[in-house]
Amino acid sequence: MKLESYPGAGVIIASRYNGTSGWYLNITASGTVVLAGINAGAANSSYVISYQSIPLGKWVHIAAQLDMSAFTATTTTSYVMIDGVDVPATVARGGTNPTALVQAGNLEIGRLAGDALYY
Repeated sequence: MKLESYPGAGVIIASRYNGTSGWYLNITASGTVVLAGINAGAANSSYVISYQSIPLGKWVHIAAQLDMSAFTATTTTSYVMIDGVDVPATVARGGTNPTALVQAGNLEIGRLAGDALYY
């Protein structure tokens, strides 16, 4: 992806989310990368979030992995990579701390559940 400025409200890169369960990969308003897994409601969630923002004005490759059963970010469980380099990240969890991911909704590129956070 290539950004010239950080998005005001964040943008979705890809998602498979039906409004209550699924996952999404997005770039926040500050340029950090988030991969979220949600199970039976937005409050029941697990996220891996980069501390580092993606660089502006150049093409970069973004990759992320979220292990729903892991509570920390490591190079083998939950991580974010920018141009093939593991960047500092943290894991955040909420609600019932789901350990499984329910695949729900359509696979969508550049939007969330059909109508939000267009890329």
